[in-house]
Amino acid sequence: MNNTLKKIVASITALTCAVWMMGPGMASATTAEDLQATIDSLLAQVAALQVQINAAGGTTGGAITGVPSDFTFDASLKLGDTGDAVKFTDCLKQ
Repeated sequence: MNNTLKKIVASITALTCAVWMMGPGMASATTAEDLQATIDSLLAQVAALQVQINAAGGTTGGAITGVPSDFTFDASLKLGDTGDAVKFTDCLKQ
């Protein structure tokens, strides 16, 4: 294959790949109205889920109960932490 033919084939291949990759992006272009409708739908789903949580007696956060009023937390802990800060020392029995 001569040099000019190689360049033509490479150019056509590159152009074909570029058009192929742009295809899905161009086909899924949405308007601001479409995006707003999606946002509104998601907000409605969130509101419905909050109603279900409240109906089931669940909570979405709040105060820790059962801790003496003079108790203080010395560290912020997370799942998987180890060491003295996470050991049970029977501190609530005084």
